[in-house]
Amino acid sequence: MKKEMCEIVHNDYNKITSCMMWLGPRLRLNINARLWSSSNDKSYNYHTEVMYLSGKVPLINMNLTPHIYYSIDPVDSSLKNDLSVRINTIDMPTMQRMANKILDIANIVFINRDLNIDDAYDRIKNMHCSVGLYTGNFSIEIEPTMNVIGIARDKSIGFNIMLNGIDEPFFIDMNTAINMASIFNQSASYMIMMGQMLLLNLRAPYGTNLIDFTNR
Repeated sequence: MKKEMCEIVHNDYNKITSCMMWLGPRLRLNINARLWSSSNDKSYNYHTEVMYLSGKVPLINMNLTPHIYYSIDPVDSSLKNDLSVRINTIDMPTMQRMANKILDIANIVFINRDLNIDDAYDRIKNMHCSVGLYTGNFSIEIEPTMNVIGIARDKSIGFNIMLNGIDEPFFIDMNTAINMASIFNQSASYMIMMGQMLLLNLRAPYGTNLIDFTNR
């Protein structure tokens, strides 16, 4: 017997999330658009419409107010939920400071080609960076680390990233860290633009959440 699905309407959607990049096998950088907000025990949808009269002609203004933010989220269900970090537009100057630290470290590693990997690591191993974000109790700490792989003991320099002060480090290789830094070095308007593009996944709900001033 086919299971009947309940009808899904526009106001049922709470959030849209899209993966910007994988930071490793257990960690993703996401862009999010939250579609509902709450204030004084009331909920407000990101999409509202206002109908009014211009002379005798009824017109409608459509207003969109999504909450757009980045998040760094573990994908391993065995990990604690409080490892997730939310990065709002107000946090972008702080994230740019962290991004610049990553690029400074990358420059030391890649420019000094005459150094062997151990000597390069000695130069950058104490160049850690810790940032606290403006909203919530979110924090991010990165520190350079030497990753040793396999029986051959191949070495590579990358970063350990720790979220919200919890001792559960995630390893990010150098190239991935540079790509992440390039995203955080963009302006807050770039984040807003990417979040607005998520709304294209929803068909415009014409006539939904309409406030009609024409009969007042």
